[in-house]
Amino acid sequence: MLAVVLPRWWGALVGSTGPRPLGRTAEFSLGELMREYRLYCLNGDGHIDLAEWIEASDDVDAVTKARQMKARSKRCEVWDRKRLIATLTMQDLEC
Repeated sequence: MLAVVLPRWWGALVGSTGPRPLGRTAEFSLGELMREYRLYCLNGDGHIDLAEWIEASDDVDAVTKARQMKARSKRCEVWDRKRLIATLTMQDLEC
């Protein structure tokens, strides 16, 4: 019989409800679960000028926070892992 010894922190990851989801999340003391979105701002050639993490409660909140960053780029994209949430143009970013 093969015995497997797991580190102590393993119980915190698995817990009584099973494994945590694979997406990046942050939990705050108020119990609200925040997701981490990725903001990519592109220059005129389509190359990434800026890449930032955005913590938001949902997709709408993530797009709102991306607009508030006032990036000086031709276009910015908000991503949730492999899912494109929004594409923001220069006019969207100037609001």
